[in-house]
Amino acid sequence: MIAAVLTLATHDRLQAVGLAIDSTIDATRVRLSSSPQMGVHMANKPGFYLRMTRKHPRYIAAVEALGEAVRGSGPLDSKTLHLVQLAGAAAIRSEGAVHSHVRRAVEEGVSPDEIHHALICLTSTIGFPNVTASLSWCDDVLKAAKPKSAR
Repeated sequence: MIAAVLTLATHDRLQAVGLAIDSTIDATRVRLSSSPQMGVHMANKPGFYLRMTRKHPRYIAAVEALGEAVRGSGPLDSKTLHLVQLAGAAAIRSEGAVHSHVRRAVEEGVSPDEIHHALICLTSTIGFPNVTASLSWCDDVLKAAKPKSAR
């Protein structure tokens, strides 16, 4: 009997949490779809991400809602947050994440010199080979962005 009551109570809590998550996802989806910035950011997202968004919209909306919640939960400004995320991407040696965070940092107004400096500062933490790989991936994005801004 106690187990049945605990199971029912746990189920009710999980259902309430699920409804709260669904509400957050729906609110985020509405906000993102009506945001004038959404088109700008979506245009810069890689094809794989866009396919994931179409195939698993609730999952991607939840990931984006989590990102928004984390960014809004502390005192760091947007430029600093992008550099921190870039450093994390470099530390795990994720080429795709470095590309993504460099793109997002540039959109936020971070200069190429600031991006390079942030990566070079990681040398004693993640090692020279990882830093140079990250700088190379970073430059892939910066070189691709140059012709667009020169027009």
